[in-house]
Amino acid sequence: EMRLYIDGKYNSNYHWYSYHEYNAQYAIPLEPGKHTIEFRAAQTDAGGYLELDNLILPALVDSDNDQVRDGWEYEFFSKLDQDFQVKETDTDSDGLTDLEEHTHDTNPTKADTDGDTLSDQWEVRYQLSPLKYDVITDTDKDGVRDLEEWIAQTDPTDPNDKRRLLIDFEDDQLGGYYWHHSGAGTWEITAATNGDGQVWRPVMAQGQDAFVKTHINVPVKSMLYFKAIKTKG
Repeated sequence: EMRLYIDGKYNSNYHWYSYHEYNAQYAIPLEPGKHTIEFRAAQTDAGGYLELDNLILPALVDSDNDQVRDGWEYEFFSKLDQDFQVKETDTDSDGLTDLEEHTHDTNPTKADTDGDTLSDQWEVRYQLSPLKYDVITDTDKDGVRDLEEWIAQTDPTDPNDKRRLLIDFEDDQLGGYYWHHSGAGTWEITAATNGDGQVWRPVMAQGQDAFVKTHINVPVKSMLYFKAIKTKG
């Protein structure tokens, strides 16, 4: 199904279902000023495709002639009064100017548009996607994920420039980090219950605890990443 929202408001006259047939034109009056046009689609059945054609938005792409698209300026600054004459302006201080953010469709008020902790400037520099949450991607196929490259500040496009940080428990080194253990139980590297390699598992008797901790110094804004597994039984 597909719905049209104008300024956040839904009108049932503009709601289409994929199990119906349509071939109609629509003309909707709009008053001068800012408006938000949004089409929302959802796959609710197997009825086929809903399609749009011959769309006319009653506005110019850049109505104030500041070389910045109105839609982008509205999205991130809410108004069309932003001054782009100072080309060095970097609102979020991420290393990309506001005009460069406009070129890449990124958020000029947020240093990490997609929220993957890899900065927009770093992703643009290495031609990654600043709009896609892709921390587990390994761009240069060197066995080191882009998140690891970001933390180590190595080149994610050069397979010869890498520093592996991932601890997959396929050896007993625990990444070389210091770990402090306490409690009557233990943490052991052992075969995964689901048969997928090795894992790190707390082993305890009834009423016991197994604590493990380390201390780290994070060099750049990033994230703690891991997988937690519980199989049946």
